[in-house]
Amino acid sequence: MGMEPAWSTRIGWLDLPIHVRTAVEDILGSEVVQFVGQRGGFSPGTADRVLTSSGKRAFVKAVSRELNEDTPKIHRQEAHIAGNLPATLPIAPLMGHYDDGHWVVLVLTDIEGQPPQLPWKLDEITLVIDALEKLAHVQIPHPLLELPTLKEELAEAFAGWKRVRELLPEACDPWIVERLDELESLAATGIEELDGRCLVHNDVRADNILITAQDQAILVDWP
Repeated sequence: MGMEPAWSTRIGWLDLPIHVRTAVEDILGSEVVQFVGQRGGFSPGTADRVLTSSGKRAFVKAVSRELNEDTPKIHRQEAHIAGNLPATLPIAPLMGHYDDGHWVVLVLTDIEGQPPQLPWKLDEITLVIDALEKLAHVQIPHPLLELPTLKEELAEAFAGWKRVRELLPEACDPWIVERLDELESLAATGIEELDGRCLVHNDVRADNILITAQDQAILVDWP
């Protein structure tokens, strides 16, 4: 049996408490009259494209502790980061957010686009590389966002071979056991190469990308 995707049990706009929907409408300045739930991703919270009576569009995602204990923290991180990123980057700018300590809501610019096709196509890969190159030329002052360095963020993952050596489970492939010294050395070299001052998304995959009709790749989800 495969793992059930989060969006298959995701709540929708009408499942939100009235005070949360009202907070979103206050951010947008008018009543939400249309909403369409989106697939993809791992959050059980809402992920809706909405349209207001004044014609304004937005992408709304909301979650509470009951739905998932960890996701509210992730949404708070994204509200902080997305709210401070330059709007000139290939992102969906944050329009506003709501946090009552229980429900956390992000209201983002709605991007008219679709995720890249899978298997990947060369022209769409090229658009994503162009977007990543724009990030690579942006140097964000560290104190502004208080972001961890990539080296700090991935330290535990790059230490995986050391844990394999400590545990050496019986099911471990002999190929790995014979090459642990080399693998540990490569990981140690790799983590040092991650030092830098440029902005990194750190979760670039197809369902975090939108390809627009203007042939631009937009990187979404910034926790």
